[in-house]
Amino acid sequence: MKVLVATKETQGQRASDFSFVPEGELLSFVIECDLEADGSCGCMRSMAGIECHGCTTTLKVAEVAMTVAQFQEKLRACLLPVGFSEDHICLQADVIREAAACFPTGAILEKRRSIEAANFGLRIRRRSTITHPGRSRICRRLAED
Repeated sequence: MKVLVATKETQGQRASDFSFVPEGELLSFVIECDLEADGSCGCMRSMAGIECHGCTTTLKVAEVAMTVAQFQEKLRACLLPVGFSEDHICLQADVIREAAACFPTGAILEKRRSIEAANFGLRIRRRSTITHPGRSRICRRLAED
């Protein structure tokens, strides 16, 4: 299953980059405010590690050996204690998987806009050398934006 994980690759490419998440940790989307992507809060340009709860501006598309149920359980352990509903957790799992599916495995991404944006606010910083022939036409368009 494809997901988004933290990476240090390309970290520092932007002056506003930061990373407080260990390499390879699973990521979730964060609550967003109304500030710009490079605003002082950082929510529009980062995702959170589901174990450490730190945030990072660089992420990687990774293929992991886990089921959807296992992924949801990991998100549940992170999000239930801070007040998120079961519905939100299932939606978050679906959105993360859908976003990751739009990019090739190994691609280094950055989040620059709201999750409400057409491509979940994600865009490629560095393309993967792994080909991804099975992407839908919509995902190809999103990955190229």
